[in-house]
Amino acid sequence: MTASSASSPPDGGIRPARPADAPRLQAIACRAIDHGYRRFLGNKAVDYYLESGASDREVARHIAHATVAEGEDGLLGFYVVLEDLLHLLIVDPPAQGRGVGAQLLRAAEAAIAAEGHARARLEIHAGNEAAQRFYARHGWQDAGFLADPDGLARRLRMEKHL
Repeated sequence: MTASSASSPPDGGIRPARPADAPRLQAIACRAIDHGYRRFLGNKAVDYYLESGASDREVARHIAHATVAEGEDGLLGFYVVLEDLLHLLIVDPPAQGRGVGAQLLRAAEAAIAAEGHARARLEIHAGNEAAQRFYARHGWQDAGFLADPDGLARRLRMEKHL
């Protein structure tokens, strides 16, 4: 594996998001939330979040801090880093299980380290067991629970020393 292929998704590359990417990233976020969050948040909460436009607003608000994974079929996923916080890491459901998330995570960790942070942190819904397993496989550790600001579910904080 070459250095460039080690830092890019299986189908393409990782690059900063552009404002024109926002509609596609919003669609990816909606598909990922619809696909993965119903198990632990329930249909009513997911439907409300998606129908209210909150997901779209969250992506639009952070587009300047987003980095995307791009493949032959277009955008595959993205992450948002805010200082030492991995705020979002979202992979389109059809691209899940292909290494895209792991490569986005490595890129996010490298971006956090490049800013001089020795530790990275993230918050996930406590019921999101798939995300907990994913991050644990990549060396992240449980750092305790937080109150969820939107009142939907408890949130788990995870950290990784870089």
